Amino acid sequence: MDRRAEHPYQTVLHLNKGDDNARGHIGTELNNKAESVLLIARDKADADRSIVSPAIIRSKAFQPFAFRLSEDEGICLPSWMAIIPLSMRK
Repeated sequence: MDRRAEHPYQTVLHLNKGDDNARGHIGTELNNKAESVLLIARDKADADRSIVSPAIIRSKAFQPFAFRLSEDEGICLPSWMAIIPLSMRK
């Protein structure tokens, strides 16, 4: 965040395929400076669903949540979904 202007910066980083670390020097430095880093990954059980989980959170962490994108009248919108813990799945 630029403390002079009080505007947060948002960036999108891709992860290395082998070790799930942010790619390159810039990725590493952005992770070091970030207040929050979120991991968005496809659900292995449902390819149309993405799961958002906290990777690095300097404040209060949150429970992972899921969403899927649906197109309505030519506009792509997220549809939020609850995550059922593995222990509760049949």
